Amino acid sequence: MTILEYYIKQQSIDIWYEKFISSSNKQSGKSFSYVNTNYRNLLSFLIQFDRFRSKVGIERKDWNDKLPGGQELDKHRISNLILSGFIRKEDTYYYYTPKGVAALDLIDKNYGDSIKWILLYLLLLDYKSENRNCDIIHTTKDLFSKLQSIGYTNECILNSLRKIIKVTDKIKLFNEDIFWLISFVNDEDFIKMYKNSSEQEKNDLKEFVINRSKDEHSTDLIAHKYTPGGIYSGIMFREDVKVFYYTYKIIGILSEPFDSFINEIIKVYCEDFCSENDADIIKEFISSHKSIYIKVKQELLMGVK
Repeated sequence: MTILEYYIKQQSIDIWYEKFISSSNKQSGKSFSYVNTNYRNLLSFLIQFDRFRSKVGIERKDWNDKLPGGQELDKHRISNLILSGFIRKEDTYYYYTPKGVAALDLIDKNYGDSIKWILLYLLLLDYKSENRNCDIIHTTKDLFSKLQSIGYTNECILNSLRKIIKVTDKIKLFNEDIFWLISFVNDEDFIKMYKNSSEQEKNDLKEFVINRSKDEHSTDLIAHKYTPGGIYSGIMFREDVKVFYYTYKIIGILSEPFDSFINEIIKVYCEDFCSENDADIIKEFISSHKSIYIKVKQELLMGVK
């Protein structure tokens, strides 16, 4: 059986199809648990937090904003803001945490998105999912471990991520092996078969899905998942790639002193997304909220033990 035949056959199994197309945290259709309708990329945390400001310190029964269906407008913002450590709940009230105050300062800064992204990312590294602490770190370790177990070296995985770290075009992504390995990393049979497939067999799979993606009504799993307005997008996958790449880099330098740790990750990030002047701005912001960033790093050290 070829990898394309396996992919087509598995789609006829409802449980498998749902597992890899659903964005539920109980399924495998997304890489990171924080991704949902309101949080489709990392900077969404700042957008949603900014919109939540007017509710801080106000008793929940006095929130008046409603969606057309009658649900609270802020209902789906709250969970990630708590899990990120930006707000805390006390009875029926919500309040800023010290980390939340730093995030508010970041919102109010007139920085470009590239600068805000890395500063926010470093604040979110100790994100606690509903199931485990430091979920971003553990999700990254899981990916590398599963791919390493079938014969990929960490260096190979890292290089594959770096290659597409700026790619958002879905067709270009479909043509990359790492796209398929990440998308189906929780199907051991798929990733093993993909690893052992010939280049022609891999290309047959890619061409099949690319052709299916030209039909916006296609029910093909990947084509449907990445349809315009669909569950996922090229931009969202690029975000996952960035988080995987920089998180793996961070895991390797966690034991370094704080200043060395920060300088190294800023250096690595700025090679791809920022200028030398931007690096100074990033360091200045971190310095002004140093105790918060130090605490995040301490949480990571405890979380990866």
